[in-house]
Amino acid sequence: MNALISEYLVYGDLDEEELARISGFMIDRKGGRLADLTYEEELPIGVMPKKPIFKMSKREHVDAFFDRGTLQLGNFDYFSKSENEEVGDKTEGSFVLVGRCPGRTGFTKISGGFNFHVFCAFEGDADPSCIKKFGYDSYFEIMDIIGFQKAISARIRSSNAKYSRCIYKRDKALVGKVPEDFNFMTISSKQLDFVNSAKYFLKPNKFSHQNEFRFIWEVKEKLESPTIIECPEAIKFCRKPKSEPVGR
Repeated sequence: MNALISEYLVYGDLDEEELARISGFMIDRKGGRLADLTYEEELPIGVMPKKPIFKMSKREHVDAFFDRGTLQLGNFDYFSKSENEEVGDKTEGSFVLVGRCPGRTGFTKISGGFNFHVFCAFEGDADPSCIKKFGYDSYFEIMDIIGFQKAISARIRSSNAKYSRCIYKRDKALVGKVPEDFNFMTISSKQLDFVNSAKYFLKPNKFSHQNEFRFIWEVKEKLESPTIIECPEAIKFCRKPKSEPVGR
């Protein structure tokens, strides 16, 4: 199974308050708590950003990228275990998902996405204070989002890639639609399909200052550590900093 399921409930049709109440209870076991729900259509998957996209990094890694195309791709397992307060997020890859079709509503507390490479960037003007919070001193701009994504897809042989700005909510509780013939009576990794790829772009409020724009690439194998790749084909879609790196 490509998912870890800790709880699963099935009901009939429910109104929005009932969706929020049951989801809230699954999050922290507190009765009467209403979850801050997110609907999958709220996430702008594949929508081109209106602001510049920057990758924050250390100067040496920026140089390595423009010299050889060297990049580090993260993964949800790595982020969930990192002790760095800006990089680490124990909720990465974990959510409460609600899948609905006429006559059926399923709730699952689930973790998944263990086979996704992740590349995190910043949407908006390069923010020196945010760069310093990460312990970085430089950055580069991704000028062509689609070209950059496709170059890496080809390099790592991924046939399923997505990009989106992240949105930030109090809770990671998402609601999606499933086909009428979805089998609610079998517990499996298919419960991840309660919500589309939007679930991988929802983050807790405490990270909202990061203005994250995220790329994900699906591969067949489970990923337990970051992956270093060399993708010189991606260099032409990016631009070096216009100014001196932060702190120099």
